[in-house]
Amino acid sequence: MNQKKHISHAIKFGIILGLIRVSIDIAIKVFDASTIIFNLSAIIGLFVEFIFVFIAIKLFQKTNTNIVIKDVVKISIVMLMITGALLFFSVNFYHPEYAQNKLIELTKQVQPDQLDTILEGIKQAKENPNYISNFATTLVKFIMIGAIIGLLNGLIITFTKKTV
Repeated sequence: MNQKKHISHAIKFGIILGLIRVSIDIAIKVFDASTIIFNLSAIIGLFVEFIFVFIAIKLFQKTNTNIVIKDVVKISIVMLMITGALLFFSVNFYHPEYAQNKLIELTKQVQPDQLDTILEGIKQAKENPNYISNFATTLVKFIMIGAIIGLLNGLIITFTKKTV
């Protein structure tokens, strides 16, 4: 397997997937989605990521018929790493208080007794933003999500290749 070929494929599709996720994030903020939709956006995002990785792998498979699970996982990890980086910048630099406001709104509805704790945490985060640590945490999270999505897609593609 040509390593360079599948990494460039992953980068290209990772940028596209990242832009899709950022678009979803911005749309939710622009249309001021309800707290339920805001919370569901993570699940919607996972679904979009899973489907998009599957499509990217199927397109890659057309020119590389001998793709194995290891390659699918690598492509998925690179794609999700790029997506995580783009989403991090979107969340932290385009209307960052939106998520905080939704958290306050949800806390008032579900656990009003915890509101002071949440407000104090938000205040501390604003006073001492730690972007490097948050960025690293986001990347690790998206690498893990990429590995899981890649493994699932790899198993599906391998299983369907054997049964067809």
